[in-house]
Amino acid sequence: MNTMLSENAERRPSVLDNLQKQLDEAVLDMQLYGKALDVFEDDPATRGILHDHLLRTMGTPIVDKILFGLDKDNKLKNGMEFEDSEEQHVQLSTTERTFLAKDLPGQLSSKAQALVEALEGKVCL
Repeated sequence: MNTMLSENAERRPSVLDNLQKQLDEAVLDMQLYGKALDVFEDDPATRGILHDHLLRTMGTPIVDKILFGLDKDNKLKNGMEFEDSEEQHVQLSTTERTFLAKDLPGQLSSKAQALVEALEGKVCL
């Protein structure tokens, strides 16, 4: 058990660094696509539709990456094993997002649940 905990402690920084890198890239992509909306500044209706579409299509993978990353970090912190597979390329369902968010510890769980609710349009952050 101690060996696994020390191995996990060594892996945690790379998991978090990888998550940060993925999120930075996703935010840059979103900013780039957001700039393209300037072309439609004379057509607010189209701009609004495209803006909503951009948030839905770009926001969902970002939330999924955050939840996968936090889940991995939580498992490493607690000495649990996890599969480092291609799961991050699969879009989660609302139920799966909610399950991952509720499985996180304490205040992190409530913040992750609020993020999932915001993504689903149930609340505004």
